Amino acid sequence: MRPHLPLLLLLLLLGLLSTLQASPPPPPINPRLEAAYIALQAWKNSIVSDPKNLTLNWHGPDVCSYFGIYCAPPPDDPHTTTVAGIDLNHGDIAGHLPEDLGLLSDLALLHINSNRFCGTIPKTFAHLRLLHELDASNNRFAGPFPDVLLCLPSLRYLDIRYNDFEGKIPRKLFDLPLLDGVFLNNNRFKSRIPSNIGNSRASVIVLANNRLAGCLPSSLGEMSGTS
Repeated sequence: MRPHLPLLLLLLLLGLLSTLQASPPPPPINPRLEAAYIALQAWKNSIVSDPKNLTLNWHGPDVCSYFGIYCAPPPDDPHTTTVAGIDLNHGDIAGHLPEDLGLLSDLALLHINSNRFCGTIPKTFAHLRLLHELDASNNRFAGPFPDVLLCLPSLRYLDIRYNDFEGKIPRKLFDLPLLDGVFLNNNRFKSRIPSNIGNSRASVIVLANNRLAGCLPSSLGEMSGTS
């Protein structure tokens, strides 16, 4: 005897429900990684040349699998994941840094030396409150010293040598309490060395090969731990 049609439909429905119940729930939405996806896609779109294809796999929402992107739990929430570091050193990448990079608010390390990035450091870097290492050396950045870097409370290492920055070296740079390494050499800075350089707690300060003028500040004698 052929089964009654409603009974057959009921059995099919029960089978479908059991399959749905056995399926794992979708992963919770991580707003930090969503913001990172927006930032990194904007950066990829701003790149005009990537001869080593370092950003070739920068597609899809899994930003932690992107080349050069490092994820870790943020300090304020050990139960989630965020983009904590970026390393694209020696990539020979040409392009600029988009303002969307300010969305990477948990970023602690940004290493982009030996590329062909041009333009300026975006003002939105003011949102990178955890950034403690910035290596943007050997690029084509230009313009005045990026004052936005003076707003970063966690900055310990700053390397912007071998660029085309010009103008004055800001006094406030040497008042940053955590800054331990400063490399400004081989730019076009044209000013006197700030008189408060002796206030700096940095162990290394390099200003060579700029267009500095005037006498050495007397406060240099107070920097016993600086080379």
